[in-house]
Amino acid sequence: MNTESSDYRDVLRTEYARRRNRNPSYSLRAFARDLDIAYSRLNEVINAKRGISAVAADRLAMNLGLSETEKNIFVAQVEASHGRSNAVRNRAQARARELRAQTEQNSIQLDAFEMISHWYHYAILELPALKEFQADPQWIADRLGISRTEAEGAISRLFRVGLLRKTKTGFEPARDFTFSTTDIPSAGLKRHHEQILAKATDAIHFQDIHERDLSAVTVAIDRKDIPKAKEMLKTFRRQFMREMEKSADRDAVYSLALQFFRIDKTPRGKNE
Repeated sequence: MNTESSDYRDVLRTEYARRRNRNPSYSLRAFARDLDIAYSRLNEVINAKRGISAVAADRLAMNLGLSETEKNIFVAQVEASHGRSNAVRNRAQARARELRAQTEQNSIQLDAFEMISHWYHYAILELPALKEFQADPQWIADRLGISRTEAEGAISRLFRVGLLRKTKTGFEPARDFTFSTTDIPSAGLKRHHEQILAKATDAIHFQDIHERDLSAVTVAIDRKDIPKAKEMLKTFRRQFMREMEKSADRDAVYSLALQFFRIDKTPRGKNE
C-alpha cells in the first residue's frame, strides 16, 4: 500500500495494476468480483465519480488483504474524503496523517518487510536448533540453497530487528523476541506466501514422498464460521510447533503451510 498518498483510490489503482502485471488478462470486472463489489460501483469509485462508506471501506480493506495499519489508514482516508461533516472529515484526515507518520517512523519497517518477504529468514532462525549447525554464512547458504550474499544479508537483518543475538560460538535466536506481522505491508506478506507455495510445488516433484506430507480437503461451510476456523488453525499451528520442538535431536528444517481459502465465487449481483 502507498501510505504516502492521501487518496484511498490510489490503493485500489495500485493493487489492480499489480494484478494486471501478474496476469495481463485480469480485468476490472475480475477485480470487482474478487473484492466482492459491483463492477459499476468499483469503476465509479476508481474514477472518482462516487465515494464509499467507512463500512464498505473496511470490507474492501479486508478483501484487499491489507495489514491492520494499512486498513486503518485506508478507512481514515475514505472518511476524510466522504465524512458527513467537516468535523468528521478533519478528524479522519488527522488520523490518517498520524498513522502514516507512525509507519514512516518505524526504523525497522524496511528490514521487517524484507524479512517477511523472503522465506529463508525464518529458516535461518531455525537452523541453530540443528545438531550440526555452523554459524557460517556459507554453511547456511549451502544448507538452504541460497547465495552467500543472501545469507549474509539475512543474518545482518535478523540482528538489526533483534531476532538474533551473538553467542560465544556464533549466534542464536533471541529467546525473548516477539515479532508480529500486524504492521508489515501486505505486499511483503503476499510475496512470502507466494515463495512458500512455490517451494511446496517443488516438493511435490523433487522431494521423496517419505519426507513430505501434502494433502487438501474441500468442504462447504457457513461463512460466519470463518473466524472460528482461523482460530482453530492458529491453535493447531502452535500445538504442532510445541510438539515438534521437544526433540533434542533435530536435524532438518521444515515448513508447515496451511492454505484455507474460498474456491467458489459469489453469484453475480448478490452483493450489488
